Amino acid sequence: PADRAGLLPGDRLVRIGDIEVTGVERAMKALEALRPGVLVEAAWVREGKPMKRGLQVGSRLEALRDKAPR
Repeated sequence: PADRAGLLPGDRLVRIGDIEVTGVERAMKALEALRPGVLVEAAWVREGKPMKRGLQVGSRLEALRDKAPR
């Protein structure tokens, strides 16, 4: 899901919607509070540069399907 959202290894997620992200647990709680299909703005830092983008929240089932071997 993160790669589909445009995040790359090394990117540091700092905000999901109105929620400041301070770690993995906080990011997961922020995402769990949103319904699949909702549009939300996310902000992250890549190589010291702030970035942001509107994202559509997916479901865990979609994420598992994407990772399943084909």
